[in-house]
Amino acid sequence: MENLILSSGYGYPPAYLRTFLKSISRNMKSADVVLFYHDTSKEVVSRLREYLGRVQLVKPRDHVVRRAISILPRGKSLTTQLIHRLALILSNEPYSSLLFSSGYGAHLARYFWAVDYCERVDIGQYTKVMLCDSRDVVVQSDVFDKVDDVRFVTGAEEKRIGECHFNQAEIYDYYGPDILRMLSDQVIVCSGVSLGSRKFVLEYLRAMTQEVRRINKPASEGYDQSIHNYLVRTNALNFPVRITRSADGIIATLGYYDSDKIVVDAEDSVSVENGITPSILHQYDRLQNLSEHFARIYR
Repeated sequence: MENLILSSGYGYPPAYLRTFLKSISRNMKSADVVLFYHDTSKEVVSRLREYLGRVQLVKPRDHVVRRAISILPRGKSLTTQLIHRLALILSNEPYSSLLFSSGYGAHLARYFWAVDYCERVDIGQYTKVMLCDSRDVVVQSDVFDKVDDVRFVTGAEEKRIGECHFNQAEIYDYYGPDILRMLSDQVIVCSGVSLGSRKFVLEYLRAMTQEVRRINKPASEGYDQSIHNYLVRTNALNFPVRITRSADGIIATLGYYDSDKIVVDAEDSVSVENGITPSILHQYDRLQNLSEHFARIYR
């Protein structure tokens, strides 16, 4: 395969990943798929490969520590803080990142998992890489055909940061009032789907994990979207970034999108304004009619 998808289904039952994996099987032939998952038993691998035969399940290397934290009867927060402190002390050791990530939820830990995977496995054969959510993502066509090698591509939402309480709170909590004021008028950039050349994606992953370490918030307060917006909107990334709108036909982020502009055609494809059919639909599950639609065609 020419390209690679890195995603996480950690903690989800297999059925939650059916639409995502089946849509790749039908509509994207150019990419291998690595799914970070909590269960790599023969039975589960077989089940998920019914959806997508080429999916590769990878159990994160922090799984044992993560599992130990989850079954503690009490003191989880204190244990997580102690693990974080140990990870910072051992910052030059190869396993320190895995200790650091073990206390975070999958939404933040997945960046550490992806870096770890890419450093341990030779991915030099892949031209482009996509990082994406799984439960709320549908692939309608091969998005790699629509992006070049010279920019990192990420999707915009339909509101500004200052219009969204959730994004405001995240950025304030991580970066304080001055950065929030600076970014408030910027359109939200969603962290759920990003792609680009292998080189740029690896640089992005390293920037994300370094920023998580720098901020060093308690694990229960981990927000990836605040960091994503900060890195993109302050031009902290050392490579060109293309922010696409839903109507550009690459990534459609539908959480704040006008549902009246969304149409399901006779061939079961979903289009947005001006009849544009985006390659990737993200947050489709926030619209009941789309959830029912994709549950029917990917049953």
